[in-house]
Amino acid sequence: MANNYENNFFQPHNTPSDFIPPKSNLNYTKRIKLHFAAKFKIYLKISYGIVILAIFIFGLLTGMGYTISLQKKSEIQNQNVSFLVELYDTVKENHWDKITDEQLTNLYRLGVEKLTGKPQILKKPERASLVNLLDDWLNNYDQTKQQELVVTLGDAILASLSPQNRSRLYSNDKQQELRNKVNSTDPTTDLYFVLGVDKNAPPDKINQIYQNKITTLKDDTSAEAQQQLSSAKRAFETIGDPLARTTYDKTGAEPTIVYKICEPDILYLKIKQIAPTTIDEFKQRLQETANDNLKALIIDLRSNFGGNIDTLPYLAGFFIGHNQYAYDYFRKGETEPHKTVTEKISSLARFRRIIVLIDKGTQSTAEVLATTLKKYNIGILIGETTGGRGTVENFFPLKTIIKDNIEYSALIVKAVTLRDDNQPIEGRGVEPNISIKDKDWQQQLTDYYNDRNLTSITAELLVSK
Repeated sequence: MANNYENNFFQPHNTPSDFIPPKSNLNYTKRIKLHFAAKFKIYLKISYGIVILAIFIFGLLTGMGYTISLQKKSEIQNQNVSFLVELYDTVKENHWDKITDEQLTNLYRLGVEKLTGKPQILKKPERASLVNLLDDWLNNYDQTKQQELVVTLGDAILASLSPQNRSRLYSNDKQQELRNKVNSTDPTTDLYFVLGVDKNAPPDKINQIYQNKITTLKDDTSAEAQQQLSSAKRAFETIGDPLARTTYDKTGAEPTIVYKICEPDILYLKIKQIAPTTIDEFKQRLQETANDNLKALIIDLRSNFGGNIDTLPYLAGFFIGHNQYAYDYFRKGETEPHKTVTEKISSLARFRRIIVLIDKGTQSTAEVLATTLKKYNIGILIGETTGGRGTVENFFPLKTIIKDNIEYSALIVKAVTLRDDNQPIEGRGVEPNISIKDKDWQQQLTDYYNDRNLTSITAELLVSK
């Protein structure tokens, strides 16, 4: 009876697969021991597995942590290399020309050679090999020297790009200085102080003080006096003109257009540079003279270094109308047409004769404006072939910081502009319709417009800039 009880007890309906069934030659105690021994082996195997897995995971996490630590350490140690590599990528992506890895890595190699005075070996003309070269080179110097060398090399690389010396490395403050120049602003100069008048001075008081300065300085030929006279004239052109003064008080921008009426019917507009404010200035000057009986317009672009290229679609539209193909860029082997965005100014229709004066000092955006007017036969270009500085540059900020609180941007030529004959302006310039080098240029102009007075006024203007 006992045996039957034991057999029934150890054989339930859900018998585990690892349970050792009782045998007739084993007593109750042995069967218990065998059962738990089997269970122990399974638990032991599981425990071993868990331990091994835990060791593996621990090792993996430790390895990953060590690797991340090394990477972070490497990033800190090679921050200067990272800066130069970011510059490399920025040039590759944004430069107007299809520059290859071989060309760009060679520029870097030559730059390092010049700084070290020793030949450098680049295993392959590729980015990865360049990183190794830069790392080996910079590790020879302390952090301060590395930063100095990186800035020097970065600027040299950019300056070496085609066209040379157009692309450069700019710190924040230098970048702002250039932006101020393009926007016709000068935060370092107070024109009221230059002229010696109060900011609330009435127009007649400003005019009186200016005339007194002219009287005092005009006979003094010293360099200092001539500089004072020039500064006074600059100040008066701004705060002595109601419209220009209002703009200056609001934005700090000095006027980009100076105008006068040359008797009896000629409007003279001197565009000193092209800035965002030039758009409103141009419209305002035409509006001011709308009631005058004017028949001829002289636009003077001489010594205009250019300026803001984004202003051009507005300015060109005043002459040729909205949505017209005004000018072209050339970038990465392809032509990019640019259209106007403004309507024609109706008051321009009164000018039956238009002259555009150009010279070697006419550059960049001013050259593009000149070639657009020439392309659409808006007047006649007179003077000399322009400077041939036909590039469009943009600032591209660099994210890698190599010095505390100093950020750098790469000024890169992103496109070259084209003339009316689809040839690059760069290195060629824009040619006049009538060259003042021709002995009979005045007769050519008279024959063209049949207006001797216009010819005479033009000749007088060409004598004085």
